[in-house]
Amino acid sequence: MRTGNYFHISMNHLKEEKIYPFNLFLYNPLSRTYTLYLQANTPLVDEKKNFLTLISKRGGVIAVSLKQKNTFLSHLEHIEEDIPSLQRPPASDQEKQTMMYQELIRHREEKSGKFKFKDAFGSAAERNDFGQIIEQCHDEIMAMSYKINPTVSMAIYLADKLLTKDNHINRVVALSYFVAKQSGIEKIDALGDLICAAFLHNVGSTVIDYNKAQKTLTELEQKDQVARKKHGMLADYVLKRSKVNLTERCVKLIMQHHERYNGTGHPNELKGDQIDPLALILGAVSHVFEFSSGQINGSQTPVKTVLSSIKNKNYTPGLDLEFGSQVISTMEFLLNVSEVNRAA
Repeated sequence: MRTGNYFHISMNHLKEEKIYPFNLFLYNPLSRTYTLYLQANTPLVDEKKNFLTLISKRGGVIAVSLKQKNTFLSHLEHIEEDIPSLQRPPASDQEKQTMMYQELIRHREEKSGKFKFKDAFGSAAERNDFGQIIEQCHDEIMAMSYKINPTVSMAIYLADKLLTKDNHINRVVALSYFVAKQSGIEKIDALGDLICAAFLHNVGSTVIDYNKAQKTLTELEQKDQVARKKHGMLADYVLKRSKVNLTERCVKLIMQHHERYNGTGHPNELKGDQIDPLALILGAVSHVFEFSSGQINGSQTPVKTVLSSIKNKNYTPGLDLEFGSQVISTMEFLLNVSEVNRAA
């Protein structure tokens, strides 16, 4: 067995020598602690050797620091294959899946080069088909290690089950993911928070009257608009009741995705740096697709037109404009690409 910074050995591995150029430790499986037993270059007298033998028979374990692995192997003329605890355990099905997608992405990059989000977005916006971006997002998420934390593990699970076709929620997930990466956010735990938040950002709407939830915002009476704007706070209630294992940051992103940089958002009218940057990204992406698809005012609008209006602060009823300079910078970047593609 290998635990932490040590590997485990048996008495047979020590052979018949009396002095070793490495430390020997004892591992207590009950307390899961290691205790130095024999200092390097100190004779292993019969009394100490007999005690080691007794301890081994009673469930104790002899261990060596991984830092002294090469010294241990060379001095006793062992190879790693001789020591079971130095062998890598067989990959689990989930690890095999992760490695498969990592290899898929490597092969794709060798064949076609790295994925160019800006070019893919320009083409997707022109054709109103985001399938390629969603597929790339799916594969990159599936290549993440599920061992980072439970939220990343859930992001992988949701991507595997849901991120397989071009629809509204998958557009929000994929674009939020790539906009975050374009903004310099690369840490897997942060991206995992964003992915899960993007999948679940409207979960609070599940406890709102269904008929009212299906109407566009401008169709609702003022009191019903106010009620619907509470779905960010209701999300916290739903998630706590479900006991789903999400990080605090992920829950915060869900609750803040309707907050706006100038303080005009909801539910708490947060402003500027009070809002998580990932929440601004999720808020911008989800709002662009909601407005584009007609969910806000009942009129469909091309995605690039919505982006242009936000970038240039062209007021349109129902369209939010305040997402912070970083998000606006990314939108400008995407618009330039789509304009180049159109000219070509």
